Amino acid sequence: MTDTRTLRVYCDTSVFGGCFDEEYKVASEALLNRFRAGEFRLVVSQVTLGELAMAPVEVQGALRSIPGLNREFFRISDESLELRDAYLEAGVVGPSSQRHDR
Repeated sequence: MTDTRTLRVYCDTSVFGGCFDEEYKVASEALLNRFRAGEFRLVVSQVTLGELAMAPVEVQGALRSIPGLNREFFRISDESLELRDAYLEAGVVGPSSQRHDR
């Protein structure tokens, strides 16, 4: 079980997909093993969950392999959407970042 001193680490879809990519497999699996062991607490967003729902079954399984006590999810807030829009306007991210709303 994790406690308040456990490092919370946000991961996007690429970390889970990385488990099946030769270039990133070792690093991705090492990170997921730390989540599995409870050394770190995995944090994923609603956006990541939506992307994983469209990913291959084995990529979805990488998330499911993390025990429930070692992961948490957060919803998209109005503030995060405002920040996204500011990034889009400033050209920091491209239009593909706009596709994920609530």
